[in-house]
Amino acid sequence: MSVDQVLHETDQVVRLGRLYNAQDDVPTRKRELPKLAAAWKNALQNLEHFQISSLGPRFAPVYEPCLKGAYQAKPALKEAQPTELGDASGPKSNDCSTPAAPIFESRAAYLDRLEYLISRFQQDPLCVLTAPVKQASEGLISPPFLVDYTRPDVRGVLHRHCHVEKWTTPEEVAANRLYATSTLDFAVPKTTAYFREGKFEDGEGVVTLLDPETNQHLSKNFSEVVNLCKKGDVDVRDKPVVMLSELVDGPDLLHFVHGETYAGCTPEQKQTLFSKLGQIAMLDLVLGNTDRLAKPFQEEEEGPYTLTDLEANLGNILVGKRSLQLYVIDNELDPRLDFDAYRSFLAAVLFDDELIDKVIANRVISSFNAALTTSEFQTPQKALIQADLKNHKESLRQG
Repeated sequence: MSVDQVLHETDQVVRLGRLYNAQDDVPTRKRELPKLAAAWKNALQNLEHFQISSLGPRFAPVYEPCLKGAYQAKPALKEAQPTELGDASGPKSNDCSTPAAPIFESRAAYLDRLEYLISRFQQDPLCVLTAPVKQASEGLISPPFLVDYTRPDVRGVLHRHCHVEKWTTPEEVAANRLYATSTLDFAVPKTTAYFREGKFEDGEGVVTLLDPETNQHLSKNFSEVVNLCKKGDVDVRDKPVVMLSELVDGPDLLHFVHGETYAGCTPEQKQTLFSKLGQIAMLDLVLGNTDRLAKPFQEEEEGPYTLTDLEANLGNILVGKRSLQLYVIDNELDPRLDFDAYRSFLAAVLFDDELIDKVIANRVISSFNAALTTSEFQTPQKALIQADLKNHKESLRQG
């Protein structure tokens, strides 16, 4: 049975209940009851073997108890008359026990709810069949939460709203602003941040203090999101900041280079792409972000830093589906850096063109290749990507 058929049968149940409720006099109710009960039973039997879970995570948990309640509260008299029609357990008709007045009234409530669910589904099937919040399957410590819902505007037209919620630290919020204010050719998803201490930072970086009631309300709502889809033993609620970002419509860089869109890119588009990757790698190095393309490493405590061939994290770069714009995410700077040693490393490599060519560009390409080698993708494009890395090394360096 399809979802549409389920809704049709449920609608029949609701209409039958409404028809019975419309009969004002008891004799008419008694006369119509057998017909209505038979039709009611037939509609419910059609629903009996349907897998309610297939209605979706938002619809099923509410629909099933309403349907069960409506089924248990069969058509009955508004005013119980046990002496005339049955016993104290409720009126009877054709040996079919029917509940007395209090349950009859609750049945009306079930019908109201079922009718609302039908209209809600018809208005917005996507919102009903999909969970509004789900936790991403990937993430180093605390995978972000993906929020996707619809909301009508003042004219009643539905609009889809999507964003990402991530529990993080003030340091990542600050680093995100640094990347966003750069004048380079990549982008950062628009973000706002809620600080558990009672502050809110808007998309322009302006911070406002929240009144206690609003702060308590937001804290409760965000905690409920975690409770909906808590993953493993990691409780992210000890993080002091909730960062809300726009959801980029497009894959991460690893999936992008293995897809059809990359295969169809012109040499000019690839040149632009690798130039932007070079910009990202350089800014990561300058700011101290070690979780993307460039992989500086300190072998010994207080020792010098060197660039390594460690696997690049291509998941922290997203590619816009239509524009091919690059977006950098998870921009927190490495808190483990030995800043004195790291400054010496930067001074040695950033202002020497030969070292930039031989060290930085080569190491970024090696880290990119390491990510391709260890990935689960086994596509003919892997050789093409590796060839492009060599061919566009100059674009990467000049970026």
